[in-house]
Formats: sequence, C-alpha cells, structure tokens
Amino acid sequence: MRERSQILKPNERIAIEDLVNEWEISDMFEEKILDDPSQLNTNIAERSWGRKIYIEAGKAANISRQL
Repeated sequence: MRERSQILKPNERIAIEDLVNEWEISDMFEEKILDDPSQLNTNIAERSWGRKIYIEAGKAANISRQL
C-alpha cells in the first residue's frame, strides 16, 4: 500500500514518460489486407493520410482528439 504522501492529489498531473503526444492516422481499411506482411509497404502507400490525433496537455493519457 502506498504512503499517504505518494497518493496523487486532485488536479495534480504527472507527465507520462515517453508518451507519444501525436500520431497520424489513415483512412479506414479492411483489416484482412494486413494478413500478407510482404504487402505492408504497398498498403501503407495506398492509404490516405493527413489526419492527426493529439494528446491534450494536462489531461489523462486516454483522452485524445482528432484535429
């Protein structure tokens, strides 16, 4: 059990080490195209990209937003 001094206080945020703050997403695709690893580069090149997901500063790690 943690000591009382180690328990987070409300509104206290601790940065998550090595957190990926943003990433790019593609259009939707059928998951079965991933069955052939030799076609991975082709499948990536054929996707539409450009939308990004960002972690909002000061929020929980599981809260993200597409911008």
